[in-house]
Amino acid sequence: MKKAVSVFALFLIVVLSLPAAAANPAADPAYRALTDPFEIADTRFTAMGDAGIAITRGTAALYRNPAGLAEGSLDIDLPSISITLYNPAGILTSGVIQDLTSGGQNAVDKGLEFLESLGVYNKIMQVDASAGFSAKGFGFGFAVQDIIHTYNGSGSSAVSSSLLNQINAVLSIGYAYRFNLPMDYSIDVGAAIRFNYIAYTKTIGAGTILGMISGSGNPFDSILQETPMMAGFSIPIDIGVTANMPLGFSVSFAARNINGRYYMTAIDSISDWSKNPFGSGYTEKFSFESDCHLDLGVAWQWDEFWWFRPTIALDFVDLIGFKDHPFSFRGFMGHVNIGAEFEFVKSIAIRAGLAGGYLSLGLGLDLHVIKVDLSYYWREYGEIAGAKGVDACTVNFTLGW
Repeated sequence: MKKAVSVFALFLIVVLSLPAAAANPAADPAYRALTDPFEIADTRFTAMGDAGIAITRGTAALYRNPAGLAEGSLDIDLPSISITLYNPAGILTSGVIQDLTSGGQNAVDKGLEFLESLGVYNKIMQVDASAGFSAKGFGFGFAVQDIIHTYNGSGSSAVSSSLLNQINAVLSIGYAYRFNLPMDYSIDVGAAIRFNYIAYTKTIGAGTILGMISGSGNPFDSILQETPMMAGFSIPIDIGVTANMPLGFSVSFAARNINGRYYMTAIDSISDWSKNPFGSGYTEKFSFESDCHLDLGVAWQWDEFWWFRPTIALDFVDLIGFKDHPFSFRGFMGHVNIGAEFEFVKSIAIRAGLAGGYLSLGLGLDLHVIKVDLSYYWREYGEIAGAKGVDACTVNFTLGW
């Protein structure tokens, strides 16, 4: 008996001393969304169907097309904050908010019922905070992002639903130069380099979280102490070229997320990660590739009238990924974004677009010191094009000029 107890105790010591098991997006589909290139929430472009590679300017160019820095005007964001809520229509109609605030078993049942409707991949919420400036071709920016993902491997039973939290911190530096040509033609060439820090939790059972929230006491103590974290970095490069033509036409190519490999460390718990965000001393190492995109943008922007400026943009995104799939109309539309903006007296903007065949709508108010933007849109979160359209609403507040 004593021998058996001793063996069991030794087993526990060995298990508890093992490093956190790595959750690698390259090997586990639950983390597939983490391989997407970093994108800051830009409410103007989400309202325009995610189109705008050829018209991006100022600090936004650091994350979309660095050639846009060559326009050269002063742009300062101190700061810009965006809040995105995914599936808002489903949340409002499910009654989950009312039941969660009232507590009890009904809250857990309603929460699981809502999660079951989300499908295999989805998101709950995203918060972006950024600051930066650009002038005379130079740009500098810093952004922090928090995203709550959901994953349901079976795609049906809520019991298999899980959540994971992703945190990004990004430092971007870019420069672009404009080559002026005869007859009002010009070519902008730019590059940006980023230091991307990423940290994400191992998936946590949704039922466990909902049960903790509806129970008594502090619901997150055990999560903080028991949930492993993965943390690491990459140093990707973006390169962009834009040809500017008379009458407001422009054409752009942007190669995004070159050298997007992440070098990661597994950390035992969220609590340990908060004290040691780079995981120094931990030995469980791994890496994964973040996707590289080659995008083409075409745009027309008419600047002849101070009181009215129309803009039309058309993007063909991820040309590398497009060539790897059999041609179909739905698959083709999944790589096409088109958007329009109508700006009045340089202060009020009305926006609309289609991203992969899904509708986008938005409004913008520019008071030249404070900017407020709102967008409501749908995006594809299914395994194939057209499988799972997800609605989202983003509100952005920017202090700057």
